Amino acid sequence: MSSYTIPAADGINTIENQVSNILTFHTFGIKGNAAVTVGKLNIQARIPGSPSTFLVPVGDYDFSKPAAITYAGPVADWVVTPSSVEDAEFLYLTITSIATGKPEASASPVDDDVVLREGIALGGLYVLELEVG
Repeated sequence: MSSYTIPAADGINTIENQVSNILTFHTFGIKGNAAVTVGKLNIQARIPGSPSTFLVPVGDYDFSKPAAITYAGPVADWVVTPSSVEDAEFLYLTITSIATGKPEASASPVDDDVVLREGIALGGLYVLELEVG
C-alpha cells in the first residue's frame, strides 16, 4: 500500500509509482485533510517505458458523489489533477496494489476450434482467441 499527499489546489501533480510493476491491480482511497464535498480529482497513469505525454485514463473522483476507482496495469507514474476542491488544503491518496494473473505464460488447446492463449503482457491479462476453419 502506498500513500501520497498532494495539494488540493487546481493543478497537475505527477507522482512516481512506489510499488513494483508486478503489482498491477490498483484500488484508490481518497480523502482530504478536512471533509471535502465539492470538487473533482482526475487520475491518469503513465505506463513504464512510454513518453511522459502518453497517459492512460484511470478515472475521475467526484467528491460530491464518491465512487470506487480501480485500475489494472503496470504504472510508472500517476498523474493526479484536482479541480475546484473546496474545504481542504491537502488530499491524501492511498493506493493498494496487488498482483494479478499467472507468473508465466503457457498455451494449451481447449478443443479443436478454441485455443486459450495466456499472455504476461500488462501483468498477466488473458485473451481467448477463436480459430475458425
